Amino acid sequence: MILAKTRFSCAFAVLAIVVAGCGEREADSVSAEPTTAPIEPAAMVGSAESDKADVPEDSGNSQVGDSRLGPALDAPGRYYGVYASAERPSRGWFIAEAKRPAYAERAPEVPPGHLVLGAMFGDVAPWQMKTVSDTRFEQAQMGPGQTEPVAIEFRFDADGQAAAFRFTGGVPGYDDWLQRTGDLPEGW
Repeated sequence: MILAKTRFSCAFAVLAIVVAGCGEREADSVSAEPTTAPIEPAAMVGSAESDKADVPEDSGNSQVGDSRLGPALDAPGRYYGVYASAERPSRGWFIAEAKRPAYAERAPEVPPGHLVLGAMFGDVAPWQMKTVSDTRFEQAQMGPGQTEPVAIEFRFDADGQAAAFRFTGGVPGYDDWLQRTGDLPEGW
């Protein structure tokens, strides 16, 4: 009887190893392309409608953009530039045209009319900003462990150009308005 139990235990152990090994080979042969369930058209319409509701009709944003970025701006160039506070002039921030990052070759193209916010003083990837209104924007995608999106608010000069912005969420320690200090460097 003990011999029969030992054979069964050994046979079971070998079978478990073989099954585990086959699972690894199957995993290697599975396509790296993700599979997704079909999206119901009604779900897409509901999502698009909720994005449109975020921006008032009189905000000057008439172009349709990537829904996760909100509506496209008609004149995004009026926001572009370098911004800093008088107390911390070497800690500048930039606002530029949002584009697909070079490292994200499979990511979809970013339609024109959207903004990106980044730090001039560090090696940190810029944040694509979602249009909430003509003056308010928030981070389109939060990182792991982030509890609040980066949010900014603009102030304009008499010509309708952005003169300053301030953080209204997601970046502690920046309570003052950051004044526009100049144009973007060549090639940005």
